[in-house]
Amino acid sequence: MAKAVQLTTQVGTQPPWSKKVPIYVYLEVPYSAQRAKILITSTPNAKINPQEATIEPVVANKTYQIKATLLPQSKGTYKIDTTVFIYTQTQTIPYNSSTVVNFNSSLRQTPHPKAYYPMAAAFYLTLATIVIGILVLVLKLGKKLIYVYIPNWLAKEENRPI
Repeated sequence: MAKAVQLTTQVGTQPPWSKKVPIYVYLEVPYSAQRAKILITSTPNAKINPQEATIEPVVANKTYQIKATLLPQSKGTYKIDTTVFIYTQTQTIPYNSSTVVNFNSSLRQTPHPKAYYPMAAAFYLTLATIVIGILVLVLKLGKKLIYVYIPNWLAKEENRPI
């Protein structure tokens, strides 16, 4: 019995700093072929980039990964369809796969995948560290300005107020 073509479409984790969601297409063909063309489509209110990919030549039993990004335009459910055409010497064989992803009004993937929370925590901790670092730097420079430069400037005869 011949092994079947394995075609899987998976939705990755949306990072907290972006509206884009990674889409992964995995393809494993049990026989060699001249070429495989992968088409990724979704509902009209979604932007997918790239929408198509080509594998040339297709090696038997090798798993190929194609990455695309989905940019939602409005809240709702998005169906992502993947169609693969495998071109052999004698025929063209189509295969299909699909998955669904939901977005809320903030264009955030819902429900949040488990990987989202550590990613969000790391992002916001990094952001807070940068803001605190800039604040400390501004306060140190402000302190030097207030306690060193302004008294020296006022000490000069021409800069004293009347």
